[in-house]
Amino acid sequence: MGMRYLIVLDDIWSLKAWEELNRAFPSCDNGSRVVITSRQESVVSDARHICLPFFTIDESWELLQVKLFKGKACPKELENIGKEISKKCGRLPLVVGLVAGLLREVEKSEQMWQEVLNTLSSQIAFSGRIQSSDAIELSYNHLPDHLRPCLLYFATIPEDKIIVASKLINLWISEGFIDIIEKERVEDAAGDCLNHLVGSNLVMVSERKYDGHILSCGVHDLVCDFCLTKAKDENFLHIIKKENVFDDLDPTLKLTPRRISLHICSAYDGIPNELVSLEFFYPHTFVF
Repeated sequence: MGMRYLIVLDDIWSLKAWEELNRAFPSCDNGSRVVITSRQESVVSDARHICLPFFTIDESWELLQVKLFKGKACPKELENIGKEISKKCGRLPLVVGLVAGLLREVEKSEQMWQEVLNTLSSQIAFSGRIQSSDAIELSYNHLPDHLRPCLLYFATIPEDKIIVASKLINLWISEGFIDIIEKERVEDAAGDCLNHLVGSNLVMVSERKYDGHILSCGVHDLVCDFCLTKAKDENFLHIIKKENVFDDLDPTLKLTPRRISLHICSAYDGIPNELVSLEFFYPHTFVF
């Protein structure tokens, strides 16, 4: 109260959530501002708002070049096919980034880029553009086999949360996801796996150390949704949330999940005794 402030709230999904948060910010007529972002127009309909447009085709192509060539010029022989690829990205930055991750893994030649374009075209239905979920699925399918469980492991982390890279790497190692190469430290091999996922634009770096190594990371909420769905379909992971802990703790489940992740925001004294006993049946249990 009485202070001049600027508050930024990212990714507000419901009007109720915004109304509850808004009570905490006093209106002192001193130039203070609250900036929010949302994909739901109803959340911001009563406020002064700006609707961000989709990328233009030129902007999509520009971003694709930045992702692939880091400020250097695109080879002339790849320009035409590169622009065709950018058109298929639906003018969505997330899709452009994922497609750039696919192109980064192949040789920079017309033939290889044409194969990527053909693959994208096969994913497109009636809209004329590839959807975010299709692009994520495509990127996942192009990952080496040993990296797929590494990506799905992000489903253990609650949405919009980040994880310390060293903790994630230790979990990967303990699960046996990392292929150990002779004379290479397993931690270095796991770090290479993480860098591969970052290079594919499936994992986002939140913070780096002074030497450039990744300190913490996370995934986009759409990638998180994909990991949750895929993990469930493959019986890779079962999520238990605080609000439905009693419903989910059914020891008679027909399919026993390989892992359980408990999404609990804080210490919760109401966890039933049955949850503790489940740890003997599910050795891979993670609490967040």
